[in-house]
Amino acid sequence: MAILISSPLLFRYKKISFSYIKIIMCFIMCFISFALLAIYHLNVDLELMKLTLYGMMILSSSYILVEWVSHFRPNEVKIIIIESILLVSVFYALISILVFTSPTFNDLFYSLYDSTFLNDEFIDRRIRTSGIFYGGFSIVSVYFSVVYYIALSYGFTYKKDNLYFKVIPLIFIFVIIFTGRVGLLIVMLISIVSIFSPRKYMMVSKRLLMLYIFIIFSLLLIFLYFYYDQFSKLIMWSFELFINLFSGRGITSSSTSNLFDDMMFLPDNLFLGEGFFYLGKGIDGVSSDSGYIMLLYYGGVISMLTYISIYLYIGSIFAFGKDLVLKRMGLLITLLCLILNIKDIYLFGISGITQIYFILLFLSLKNTAGLKHE
Repeated sequence: MAILISSPLLFRYKKISFSYIKIIMCFIMCFISFALLAIYHLNVDLELMKLTLYGMMILSSSYILVEWVSHFRPNEVKIIIIESILLVSVFYALISILVFTSPTFNDLFYSLYDSTFLNDEFIDRRIRTSGIFYGGFSIVSVYFSVVYYIALSYGFTYKKDNLYFKVIPLIFIFVIIFTGRVGLLIVMLISIVSIFSPRKYMMVSKRLLMLYIFIIFSLLLIFLYFYYDQFSKLIMWSFELFINLFSGRGITSSSTSNLFDDMMFLPDNLFLGEGFFYLGKGIDGVSSDSGYIMLLYYGGVISMLTYISIYLYIGSIFAFGKDLVLKRMGLLITLLCLILNIKDIYLFGISGITQIYFILLFLSLKNTAGLKHE
């Protein structure tokens, strides 16, 4: 909010980017289409319009943030912002680990910071935590998988001799075990693809990845030996997908079974939907976690294609960007959001990922040299 309020002062010195205007106009058109669908259905379900409005606010805040830093430090804007994202993410990760492993810290932290009932229940059951995020477990783990890749790519390309950028990806891998299985799967896929593909595609160190794999497996074995009884539920839950795979039950988990068996269904009006979006049961709710199913129920194919088109447009900006590192980061997030929206609500109002996505977008549009190889 402070960033938005400060914008009039900034634009006394800088012109508003035409690229920003085009993107914000896409959001405005998206918002108008959802409002028209709400009028058509004669309902008061404003959740999707609120998410779109949040997305517009995050987009504007991200643009103004990049412009402010560029105004004062034009040659270091990318360095400052990317390293700040990683520093904040390390702080988030350490908080998440502490609230799960230390009951004393957990009680102190959540006496000062609000949490959801579901988060409290999962911590009590020793399964997972959303840490400093208010809710959304798979989204939290995906957030950490994204910053894991950012740390890998940025560190390999610009900070090869910096020990800090070699250590923080390990922190992100470790915290993902406490937050969600989706992020763990993404980290494994990123690592496998990076190891077996030419280095120019993923832009990470294969040698360092092999070292990470060795360290993580070693730490897991030590962890299992000394703390299995205390964290057995966490271990079984985090690695359920892989336990089922190696035991011959296929690539499945309780979450995927529930998603595809009970949460995949279509509205009666596939073209215009039914006019409601929020999660719930009965005639006025959608008893599904899938973002695409909820979009279809709100405004049918129209609302789903509207949101997908914005992702594709932003993805095309990254695809034609000159900065190869930012291009890889932006395309990864675009791909993850489009795929993972099958499982959960990965729209433009979600915590963490949206902010990083838009910040990287405006960094990629900056014509500054900024980063230099070390």
